[in-house]
Amino acid sequence: MSLTGADSQTRPESAHGNAIPGGSSGVSHGVRALCPFCGAHAVNADSVQCTACGARTDPLSRQATQNEMGPWFVRDETAPFRPGCRLETIERWARSGRLSPTTVIRGPSTHQNWVEARRVPGVARLFGRCHACEEPVGSDEVICRGCGAALHAERDRQHLGLAAIRPLPGRVPAAVTAGSLIGDAGAARVASVRGGPAVPGGAQSREDARGRGADARARAREALFERHLRSAKRTALISGGVAVVAVVALVLVLLGVRFGVIEPSRGGIASSGAARAVQTDERAPAGSADDADGIAASKDGSGPDASP
Repeated sequence: MSLTGADSQTRPESAHGNAIPGGSSGVSHGVRALCPFCGAHAVNADSVQCTACGARTDPLSRQATQNEMGPWFVRDETAPFRPGCRLETIERWARSGRLSPTTVIRGPSTHQNWVEARRVPGVARLFGRCHACEEPVGSDEVICRGCGAALHAERDRQHLGLAAIRPLPGRVPAAVTAGSLIGDAGAARVASVRGGPAVPGGAQSREDARGRGADARARAREALFERHLRSAKRTALISGGVAVVAVVALVLVLLGVRFGVIEPSRGGIASSGAARAVQTDERAPAGSADDADGIAASKDGSGPDASP
């Protein structure tokens, strides 16, 4: 954004105390006030709206803007001084198409480095791809099934996600640099080999280790939740199938009883043919057994009609 007229003559000094080229180090005493959002002296005394960025500066508007501020930034040359936003705003822009996979953004999951959106953890999944392996993923998945990378991002609007401060070689003793990389125990071993005192990695190393442990535990909890969810879905599917089979079997039995294909018996459900056979045996005449004995005796010659 270019500054002209009164704006170019009232720009403040830089952080190093040198005047910014093209401006003066003085403070504006004119009618225009400083916009709290873009930093331009473009708010007229008779207005509550910045003529440079269009933001309103009344108390309610300031609070509304504060509510939406966050650690995520979108590189926009037309509005380079725009304040950061929340992750929810980035997600809304991605779903609406305002943010594309090649849009350059930065936030906690990039350690505040500029990265294309398709490579940003927590944002790339909104475009259907893993930021690490570019395999297809769902927009609500938390673990990539292809490479196991965590797909979520920090939602705390107060968290910048800056990388840990580590000693640089040549500026501190070698033992301090080693301690920041391999921990206090490793630093002690390095110092003992070099014949010097053990220099611990310090509180920063311990804090980094705790942070890495917390991240690992969070990823493990998310993976465990995913496994439990898949197991519950399988159990529900199996239970539903068993219930459907049971209902179908019950309907078939009832239809069989209704149309006489299956008849109820004392011991349960029996086929109609078996039931009729049992009833025929029970209705057999009582003299049938004596007739059978008489026939057998006549064949042997011992009956009353046998010839001498």
